[in-house]
This record gives sequence, structure tokens and C-alpha cells, in this order.
Amino acid sequence: MRPVRNPEPVRVISAAALETPLEQTALRCLLESLRDAAATAGPSDGFGAG
Repeated sequence: MRPVRNPEPVRVISAAALETPLEQTALRCLLESLRDAAATAGPSDGFGAG
């Protein structure tokens, strides 16, 4: 495989949920995991610009 360059690929992942279901542990954990992945992702890790 070869890296794609000029321009670097970018992936945008969005999540939407009603406020009341945020009390559900599974949903809260999923959203926290997405936030953590977005905060630590970088161009060289396969997750796009982060």
C-alpha cells in the first residue's frame, strides 16, 4: 500500500443523540470513545487529519 497525499484524505464522523438517552451507559461510552479517538488521531495513523 502507498499513502495518499496532496491532499491528505480527511474523514468526518458525526454522532447525534437525544439528551435523555445519554443516560444510557452504552451510548455514553460510544460517544466518549469517538471523542477520544478524534483527539488522538493523526494523519499518520490511518484515521485522517485529527
